[in-house]
Amino acid sequence: MRLTSALLYYVNRQKIPGKITIGKHRARVIVHGHHKYLAAHDMIREHENIQILSTPFLTPEQDAELEKIEEQKVAQQELKDNHDRIVEKMPKHYTTYEALLHLNSTKSWT
Repeated sequence: MRLTSALLYYVNRQKIPGKITIGKHRARVIVHGHHKYLAAHDMIREHENIQILSTPFLTPEQDAELEKIEEQKVAQQELKDNHDRIVEKMPKHYTTYEALLHLNSTKSWT
């Protein structure tokens, strides 16, 4: 089906009025060797891609190790979130400088 669709794409059509794909004087398909080469090359590439995609990228041991690393990241993120929640509940740091800052607002040299 891929070969047929590839070959039917390359039709030598001139400006002919009416339906050129049916009838006694329809336009015939002219297929050159280069078109066959391109279609075969596409099918070979597609077959190679299917072979590559059908094999797994990781071994079961590598996959288990990766899952363990992901679980550790999730645990670290949970600890960080828990720490952030605790810090939010704590009162804000307040220095004596900030407490006495309002006294300098009206100070002038006069």
